[in-house]
Formats: sequence, C-alpha cells, structure tokens
Amino acid sequence: MTPPTDAVVIDADDPRYPLRARERLGDAAPASIVARGNLALLECPALVIFSSRKCPGRLILRAYDVGQVIRARGIPIIGGFQSAAEEECRIVALRGDGPIILCLAHDIAAWRYPSEYRAAMDAGRVLLLSPFADGPRRADTRSAQCRDRFVAALASSVLIIHADPAGRTTALAREVLSWGIPVCVLEDEANAHLVKMGVRPVGVGEAGEMVPPATWSELQTDAGAHDKD
Repeated sequence: MTPPTDAVVIDADDPRYPLRARERLGDAAPASIVARGNLALLECPALVIFSSRKCPGRLILRAYDVGQVIRARGIPIIGGFQSAAEEECRIVALRGDGPIILCLAHDIAAWRYPSEYRAAMDAGRVLLLSPFADGPRRADTRSAQCRDRFVAALASSVLIIHADPAGRTTALAREVLSWGIPVCVLEDEANAHLVKMGVRPVGVGEAGEMVPPATWSELQTDAGAHDKD
C-alpha cells in the first residue's frame, strides 16, 4: 500500500535511518521504515514501555502512576502501547509536554491517528513509525513481535510493567539484556522471574529516572538553533 503523502520512507542506507536499529538487530533490521511526524525524535533517547496483556490489576494501577511521572518529567517514550498497562502510560503521558514515538505493527497507511494526537503532532511531540514499508494491513502475532524488537532496538532503556514468565515479553527482555541496554521492571512478586534473569527491580519514582528529561528540551533547543541558521 502506498504510504500517506505526509509519510516518509527511510531506507536502511539513508543517513536518517536509526543507527541503533542497525547495530542491535543486524541483518534482522527492517530494510525500510515509514515515519510520520517529527523525524528529529529518532535521535531522542527514549524509554520503551512493555507489558504483557495479562497483567495484575495492581500493576496496571502502578502503570498509571508511572505515566504521571513520565508526564511530570517530560520523559520521551516509545512503544506500541497495545496492552492495558502500556496504554495507561501513553494516555497520561500524552497530556504532558514530552515526546511520544508510537510504533505500529502494520502498514502505516492503514492507520488514522485519533484526534487526541493532533495537538501533540502540531507541537512536534509525536512521531508515528512502522517497520513495515509494505504491509501487513493489520497487526498479527508475528508483526507485533517484529515491532517490539524494533522499538526495543531504538530505545535507550526499557521498563517492563509486567511480563508473563512464558510470554514473548520475557523472551524479549532476555535478548535486550544481551544488547547491554538498561532493563528495569516494576518491583512486584509477579515479576520475580525477571529479577532472577538480571532485570533490575525499580519503584515508580525510579522508573522516572531511567531517561534524563533534559534530552527533550535539548533537542528542542537544537532544532530552534538550526531553524535560525
């Protein structure tokens, strides 16, 4: 499907293609990605948030608290934001001033962003990404797995709200640890298996310190300086 006219296709040999994806995914990195929004956000260190769909209610409530911290500190976040806990973080963060990189598990042309994104898009706070330059039209298990690996590769650190011990989030956490990226998980008995793997347990407040909030303000300052050149 042809990308929307305001979308940009970025091939792997394009200087704008994120270096982190090539370094961490190697030959498995997407040959092309599609983007809509503020491309400068590709250079912004961001926190990726993961959670299994089946998540204890108490941890979903704490995900809301994490979202409040992200919003207050203006922390850049990236993810697919499909599970309930991930969505809690996204909804709260969108009400703040920090950037959000939303990565789809399907063709970008098949998605129309809701009105709630428009003000943030106009402010340059949102980047819409897809690692699929040519389909699929709808997300499936395989495309979601590819998307999650891609956003993990783009991130500077990872926060897991909860991961099923036998689920793909736990498997992804093991892979990301091998990349040397900081991986943390909300401290809870339901996440003890991740701690045994080497994932660092954190409280809600500590989660807000995983990415320096200054990165976003510095990016805005740099962009303003370039505009004046």
